[in-house]
Amino acid sequence: VCRAFSRCLFRSPEARVPRVAWGSDPQRLAFREISDRASLFHVVTVVWGRPYVDLFLDVTVPNQCTPGNLGALPAGSRYRVFTSPDDAARLAASPVLDRVNAMMPLDLVVMPELSDTSVGAMDRLTAAQCCALATARESRAALMFLNADFFLSEGALAAVVRRHASGTRAVVTMGVRLNKDTFVANLEMRGGLRSLPSRELVSLALDNLHPFTVAHLVDSARTARHPIWVCWNVPGEGILARAFFLQPLMVDPVLRDVLPRDRFTIDAKYVVGACPQLEEVDVVSDSDELCFF
Repeated sequence: VCRAFSRCLFRSPEARVPRVAWGSDPQRLAFREISDRASLFHVVTVVWGRPYVDLFLDVTVPNQCTPGNLGALPAGSRYRVFTSPDDAARLAASPVLDRVNAMMPLDLVVMPELSDTSVGAMDRLTAAQCCALATARESRAALMFLNADFFLSEGALAAVVRRHASGTRAVVTMGVRLNKDTFVANLEMRGGLRSLPSRELVSLALDNLHPFTVAHLVDSARTARHPIWVCWNVPGEGILARAFFLQPLMVDPVLRDVLPRDRFTIDAKYVVGACPQLEEVDVVSDSDELCFF
């Protein structure tokens, strides 16, 4: 049985974190608008370009339309897709997104900025995320940030909802990069596109690691030039990882006026700015609870 673990410098599960962190001043916080905990979610995906739209519609969305993922979100939640004018027509006509719309309201947000090739991809992504955060601020919604190529374990979003219900304001974890073509082919060989429990998904993922991920293993012949994790093989178990950057799966901003900065996506300093009390930020450290690739 394969398992994957995530331990990170962002927060040690064994350590008692300070009530106020990253230089936050309680007196300064007292003069800012503190948002109450949200009761609903906006699921946010930014997607443009044919290869990513293909993957999003063919693999990603069907993977999400399960009882333990989109089906676990509370009433009033919304599914929001941010895309470019070039890709809007295809997304709007897709019967796959009709399945989502049958589960919850769906918004297709067309942003001309996403077609501007003079601007870097990360800057375009950040612009769309800022737009999503602004709308969520008006609705007092928490946000689930899902990339267009994420593949979730069954029950992943249900686990996020449970953590949020317990008082958590942000849920972060890591997902390693896979070889897309071999992963999808092996998924088809296992019975086609379907929801997978965590251990089965981890087992499949470990057989299809991308060279970028392999370069982060301490015993790899090739070393990552700019590592974002350090990973160890654990025989009979899976991978143990120390992550330097973690993906925010869910953020219920305490400070809603905080936005990602230019050239910085939400996995940089956004979370600690929006949720400055780190004891309210949960790191998922065991793939048995949830995982994505």
